[in-house]
Amino acid sequence: MSERRRIENLDFRGGLLCLDFVNTVGWHASTHPVEWLDSYATLIGWSQRAKILPDQQLVALLAYAQVNVDAALHVYRRAIQLREGIYRLFLSALHASPNSDNDLALLNREHIAAVERLRLVTTERRFALRWPEDSHALESPLWRVTRSAVDVLTSAALERVRMCAGPDCGWLFYDQSKNRSRKWCDSRDCGNRDRVRRHYRRSATVRAPQSVPKPPL
Repeated sequence: MSERRRIENLDFRGGLLCLDFVNTVGWHASTHPVEWLDSYATLIGWSQRAKILPDQQLVALLAYAQVNVDAALHVYRRAIQLREGIYRLFLSALHASPNSDNDLALLNREHIAAVERLRLVTTERRFALRWPEDSHALESPLWRVTRSAVDVLTSAALERVRMCAGPDCGWLFYDQSKNRSRKWCDSRDCGNRDRVRRHYRRSATVRAPQSVPKPPL
């Protein structure tokens, strides 16, 4: 997983919306993370690529954000806090460690805010729960992410959430393999990097000079 990526070409390897959102930062498990979600505009760009909102609504949200800069900045900061809170909750599940009360409180607040905006509407199948396509609701991308995170955390899907085995990568993914053996965010990326490392170690071992026995006295 490379720091050369940007929101415009960021791969969706998580397999679930909330995991792809968590993966909007590179080298997440390292001391030198690379932030790709660096503004409200990039949040909208990611939302467009994730297809979580209609393009027309996203264009309207971006236009509204350009006029309401402070409000957009506030939502952007909420998005980062939400992402990191979700990430830590998944890590605690992966490592069977205690959850942070602060992270649970944060996700609960966002979940309540999202559910409050849900409306029962009529459809061809009679009824459905939908969020309004509000061009002024700058936080609307967060509603979908929050719902996805809560759904995964409270279902059997949580048992298939994994972290990439690549050192410092930190990306999460939903393991859909039959025997739950997937190790990498992408075998062509972190997996290939691991193969190169192992090949280098083997080659270095072969090239290492052999000790020469001393001649007898």
